[in-house]
Amino acid sequence: MLPLRGQNNVQGNADMGSAPNYVTGYQSLSDPVARGRLLEVWGAAPPAAAGLTIPEMLAGARSGTIRGLWIQGEDVAQSDPNEASVIQALERLDLLVVQELFMSETARFAHLVLPAAGALEQDGTFTNAERRIQRVRRAVPPPGQARPDWEVARDLGRALGASWNYAEPGGVMDEIAQIAPDLFGGVSYERLVGDGLQWPCPTADDPGTATLHVGEFMRGKGRFTVVEHVPTPERRSGALPYLLITGRLLQHYNVGTMTRRTPNRDLIERDYLVVHPDDAACVGLENGDWAVVESRYGRIDVPVRLGQDVRPGTLFLSFHFPATHANAITSPLVDPQSKCPEYKLTAVRIAARQKRSLAARS
Repeated sequence: MLPLRGQNNVQGNADMGSAPNYVTGYQSLSDPVARGRLLEVWGAAPPAAAGLTIPEMLAGARSGTIRGLWIQGEDVAQSDPNEASVIQALERLDLLVVQELFMSETARFAHLVLPAAGALEQDGTFTNAERRIQRVRRAVPPPGQARPDWEVARDLGRALGASWNYAEPGGVMDEIAQIAPDLFGGVSYERLVGDGLQWPCPTADDPGTATLHVGEFMRGKGRFTVVEHVPTPERRSGALPYLLITGRLLQHYNVGTMTRRTPNRDLIERDYLVVHPDDAACVGLENGDWAVVESRYGRIDVPVRLGQDVRPGTLFLSFHFPATHANAITSPLVDPQSKCPEYKLTAVRIAARQKRSLAARS
């Protein structure tokens, strides 16, 4: 299987232990061998209990159990569901630090904004979906006060008492090799030439692993787990007769923080609610009209585009433009297993707001 990631270097981010129940190299927080290695290298072991997902962190901010957040490159105020509850969480924090390329919607709530260097403005590595670790070298200097992410983390750690003496990101990779030797023990910046290395690469003379699971699975025997289906409470009803799906368009990337600042905006200049012509006729909507979309969680106004690419009873709305407030109406429900938000299913009603063209509104 080759699961394609939705964003650049998501694979590398996961490899480094971004999941709340793993440390670097997918090692369990409860693994005594991994904990002993961390204690030796770091001088301290991490908590044995798993951390929190993003929805759980925001819930903690609303309840007061979490008082500070440091957010890097994540625009939760625009991208996370139930916008009102997200903003409430951010406003209740004693300290919100946002490390970003641009003044995002989330950065507007920050007590401190740290200007970040972009991918072409810092050295590092990217890992693609086939586990290939490749070096990235700075092409241009960061503008103004922007700094590479690793430098910011290093200096904050030092200010808090850590003995982090990395002079360049290659030193971070050397530590990664110590922390997760089974996967990265043989990976170093000196070896990341040409097409790089594919993990597992446990020793300095190992060429890397082009194909996983040859002969047997890496974990030994395969493990199958039965997950009981839990139906969503988001269902069509007489009061909410449509199901709304939110998602991306080809012309923009995620919440548009970067692509809205490029000529891509000339291709798609705003979000549209895609409505099947049969549904539009039922509520008196024509192409270019503005519709009121209302769910149990909020209400927005959005322009309409009629299309056969959605089925009757189903609506589609992209979320690339902050003025749309698409996530003001999405459900706060999460999958009980993965804890991922249920973006793709929100019961709503729609109505024609007024008969004005987009040109007139603009």
